[in-house]
Amino acid sequence: RDGTGESIPLPDASADAVFIASAWHWLDESRAIPETARVLRDGGRFGVLWSSRDRELEWVRELDLAPGEERPLDAVEDQHRTRRDVSNDGAGWFEAVERRSFAFTRRMTPSDVVDMVATYSRVITAAPEQRTVILAKARRLLLDQYGDAAEIDFPMRTWCWRGDRITR
Repeated sequence: RDGTGESIPLPDASADAVFIASAWHWLDESRAIPETARVLRDGGRFGVLWSSRDRELEWVRELDLAPGEERPLDAVEDQHRTRRDVSNDGAGWFEAVERRSFAFTRRMTPSDVVDMVATYSRVITAAPEQRTVILAKARRLLLDQYGDAAEIDFPMRTWCWRGDRITR
């Protein structure tokens, strides 16, 4: 069925679970949260997850920064916490909320990693000269970390949020 997170084509209380992977940032939370709650049965599970590079590692955190620019870990965690905590834990719609993150590696070429960095909004929206500098820095960081390896195990992390629909 065609639908969106803000307009789910299901009857009230008809779903045991709703899961959204790496798309929550595209939704209007003020409409998607009550709509998800509407289609979930009492006690139904709502889960949201995001996967990205493991920003808990300093050198990985620096991949999309311009030379000399700094982003403290607290700012990174605040950014991810905002995206992870579904509107302050569901704004009265959900209970038994839990958050977890899981580290893993993804086999990639260094060029694949640079291509991934080039898709981040702060890089896409940078001036062309700045984008060139950021991507060159990313290449240098990868070279420093992995040498001239053809493929690398790149550090990734998935952040998960889940809550259960409060009984109406």
